[in-house]
Amino acid sequence: MNLLIIGGLFALGVVAILGAVLLGISEQRRENTRATAVSAPASLPEADRPASASPAAAPSPVSRPTIPLDHASTRLLNEEAPAHTALDGQFHELADEIRELHRQAWDLEQRLSTLTSTVNRIERLQNGHTSIEEEISR
Repeated sequence: MNLLIIGGLFALGVVAILGAVLLGISEQRRENTRATAVSAPASLPEADRPASASPAAAPSPVSRPTIPLDHASTRLLNEEAPAHTALDGQFHELADEIRELHRQAWDLEQRLSTLTSTVNRIERLQNGHTSIEEEISR
């Protein structure tokens, strides 16, 4: 019986952890879609871009290809720090909840062991004594 209760609480803790992880992943995806939605209107066609580039910045024919800097991803990296902090706080809260559940399970186990020992003692006492009906029927 004790193992069932402890197992149930453990399963509940695992489900809570999985739920927190899935919520964190869905929140991260939502932030990624917001960042791409914000950066999509910012990319203008070549004709609409301002001509502020100097002739010195024009690529030479022997230049190597470079990886363009995506400002939306750098902005996302800067915005992820508070999100990680919020998730870190949620994980701490979850860890505290799991510790509290573990403490409650331990208390419950102690109470159940006390009840079990009491029931065993009562059964031993009753096995030593015979009832009056049993003595009459013999």
